[in-house]
Amino acid sequence: MKHIAAQYFLNTDLRADELEKQAAMLCEAGFEEIYLHARAGLKTPYLSKQYFEALAVVIEVLKQRDVKFSIWDEDNFPSGTAGNRIVNNFPELAAQRLNFLVFEAEKGKKLREFCSEKGALLKAFAITSAGDIKEVTEHCGSLREKWQPAFINTTAYSPYGQLPFPHRRRAMNTTRMAIEYTPESDCRVVVIEILRDAVRHNTDLLNKETVDKLVEYTHEEYKHVFGTEVMKEECVSSFLDEPAPEGDFPWTRRFPEEFQNDHGYDLLPLLAHLYLNINSESPKIRNDYRTTLHRLLCENYLGYLKKYLNNNQILSAGHLCRSEYLSFANTRWPDELRCLQYLDIPCGDPLGGGIGKMGSMAHHLGLKTVASAARFAGKPAGADAFAVGGDSVSLRDLKFMADYHLAMGITYYNIHGLDYTIEGESFDETPPSLFYQHSQWRHIKEFISYLKERCKTLSAPHVCTLGFLYPDVSLKCRAPEDEIPDTALHKIAEDLLSHQRDFEPIDSVTLAEQNVREYVSSRPNFLVACNKFIVRSTAQFLERYVEEGGKLAVTGGVPRIVDLPGAPEWEFAKKYLTEDPIALFQAPSLEGEGSEAILIRQFKKEDGSIDTFIFNRAALEFRGTFEGTELILAPGESKLASELPPPPALPELKTENWSLQFSSLNSVPLTFWSYRGGMTELFSRAEYGNLPFAEAIAFNTQFLVSSGFKVFLTVEENMLAKGSFSVNGVPLDKFEKTEFRDCRDLACDITSLLQTGRSPIPNTISFTGSPCFENPPYLRGLFSASLQPGAESYPILTGVSEVHPFQTRADFREFGYSTYSGAAVCKATATVSQQGKYIVKFNRIYDSGRLLINGKDHGIRIAPPYLWEVELEKGTHLIEIEICNNSGNRDRALGLPAGIIL
Repeated sequence: MKHIAAQYFLNTDLRADELEKQAAMLCEAGFEEIYLHARAGLKTPYLSKQYFEALAVVIEVLKQRDVKFSIWDEDNFPSGTAGNRIVNNFPELAAQRLNFLVFEAEKGKKLREFCSEKGALLKAFAITSAGDIKEVTEHCGSLREKWQPAFINTTAYSPYGQLPFPHRRRAMNTTRMAIEYTPESDCRVVVIEILRDAVRHNTDLLNKETVDKLVEYTHEEYKHVFGTEVMKEECVSSFLDEPAPEGDFPWTRRFPEEFQNDHGYDLLPLLAHLYLNINSESPKIRNDYRTTLHRLLCENYLGYLKKYLNNNQILSAGHLCRSEYLSFANTRWPDELRCLQYLDIPCGDPLGGGIGKMGSMAHHLGLKTVASAARFAGKPAGADAFAVGGDSVSLRDLKFMADYHLAMGITYYNIHGLDYTIEGESFDETPPSLFYQHSQWRHIKEFISYLKERCKTLSAPHVCTLGFLYPDVSLKCRAPEDEIPDTALHKIAEDLLSHQRDFEPIDSVTLAEQNVREYVSSRPNFLVACNKFIVRSTAQFLERYVEEGGKLAVTGGVPRIVDLPGAPEWEFAKKYLTEDPIALFQAPSLEGEGSEAILIRQFKKEDGSIDTFIFNRAALEFRGTFEGTELILAPGESKLASELPPPPALPELKTENWSLQFSSLNSVPLTFWSYRGGMTELFSRAEYGNLPFAEAIAFNTQFLVSSGFKVFLTVEENMLAKGSFSVNGVPLDKFEKTEFRDCRDLACDITSLLQTGRSPIPNTISFTGSPCFENPPYLRGLFSASLQPGAESYPILTGVSEVHPFQTRADFREFGYSTYSGAAVCKATATVSQQGKYIVKFNRIYDSGRLLINGKDHGIRIAPPYLWEVELEKGTHLIEIEICNNSGNRDRALGLPAGIIL
């Protein structure tokens, strides 16, 4: 089983030498599977001959290193469009959705209203307050609304051979469908139209023909180019990224007859019930509609595609749309938990740097849903992980997010954001880049190794005593005007997890498939929380569940049974109502202040014993006991219960004579530039697009510099294609490729052009050309940079020595390296009077550190606690800590702490 995959973002124009180098780096880091992912900014046409030639370069490197490749089945995302080829070539396969127009109509007063410009009329109804429905489609027809402004024409229909005789012309606006109706009583008029206006999710995924074309354009083309054997032997899986039907009420041409076959009645006369609560039957009609929608999506897209892939020995992997946004996801993918079981590797896609932190609870149910769907289908649970975290994300943050995923049940990571290049816009499109551009890349292998090992351990059977009814029926029954239940459901999930009550969601269909007696044995507790509606089969199952000895709790109101006439309340549930379900369910014993920050996940080991994964999501250390054993967890730290017995107390190694040396040149981004009429953050992503001009123009920036050191100007390659640089009026023409932050960086030595002196002297860099860049140029050199508050546009550069002594802390900012990101080495000596084991411990490292003693590598720490256990001979030893901080200071001058606190 592979646990760690990489999303290799193929953007800009792809070069064979760079692809070879980067693919080798991914393999060396420990990734087990590489998704070849066309991404925003790609300049090599998707699915072209050149595109496949670029992929072939990567695949060959992977084969040599016994690493597998996988397909990202779309040009960027969402999946299901084949880079818009399907809908462009076959307009009849465009996504369709129902749109509801509701108008208030008064008795005896004519109503005239227009539909959408390109809407196809389906039905129209007049609905009284008593719930009486009258079809009024016959009162609809095409209509033009108003005259357009007049214009002067000088010819007739041919512009040739005619006298230019001027005359006035005018026309009416576009023809639209409209309704004109005079009601006999006050009512609401509902017009239902079909729209095909999707831009992103633009294909009809309810139709098998769409998937046939998707397979033809993508997977079959891969087979044609690389051959069947390569695809079977080297390709592991195909990832679908956020496919979805269009709108809150997806539609397809055959939907009415498919609905009739499923439910035995005609949906068309009842369409208004989908949008409005007309009577007690409305929730059932919506439930039936979304049940048919679910079937069509699973049969015609998810299941159909999976069958094709599996026949070609390829796994189906991917995530649907926004699992944590329950009310949204279940309009596009009704009963999302059940939908996910149609994938070989069901995944979630939690976004943002705050994942797992205290107060962030929206992802609990989303990831739990993925993990449960995977378990019921006997498959691994995955995540399209660590996306869109921002510039300040470090390996420490990634480990925190990974541990949170593990606590939720995820054991397959498809790591997001390994950009071929972060040139221009791609840096904002996918922050952060976790690839070689990241200043902590040299320590990434430690993170991958940790995660791989934890995934293997936690892939063992999940031990959980609490079942949780996934609200699939309630979400299928919800009308747009009804209250959104997400907040209440997220709160319940947080209350359970923060009290160490691990739970497993199960939807109504999967629940009905369980053997009641066996389910009671494995899940002796069950919670129905905030479910407004359930189906009869769920009620019957849970009643038998109680008879077999299961403990049931209901909170958030008594559900109604939607598929019984009138949707009556579930009477059986009333005696199990509680406002405090937490107190009813037992949990492992955890004691200590701040226990609400501790998440647990239990699993069964090979020998049959139970172990527990314990994660501290707080920003403070936790001290307490777990099942009677002392538990100490640093902020963001995780442990297994079997790891809890503390190591024997060891003496702490005493060190002295600390010094700091940076491993590469200092850098300063040049973001503030003057031009005619003002100053702007020309190369700042925050300001891009707000300039008052578009033509090529001269821009200037200044900095002050003293003598005695080299200075380089580093720019992106595309800057030289759109303009030219000069220093103090002298043009620059000797740029060479450099290794700084991206494969497109070029550098020029500008030392000889600088005006210098014993005191810093102003110098000017000019750029003449188009200002269409988002990332700034940089000054680099062995200097200290002073950025005065309020005057960041004038960095003051002063030459410094290579070695910086310090005593108790070494913050890079204190040495004039506030915009430096990368590696530095702290050195010290330690004298040992007696051979034995010692603890090397630091209060804080920003953000990761590798310990070497006398040149021997003792490992990397990417998160607290920053502690090593070492064995030393008697004598004096050289202590070295290789520190890496993250890229936020370099890229945005974020001013984050960097360095070490002893």
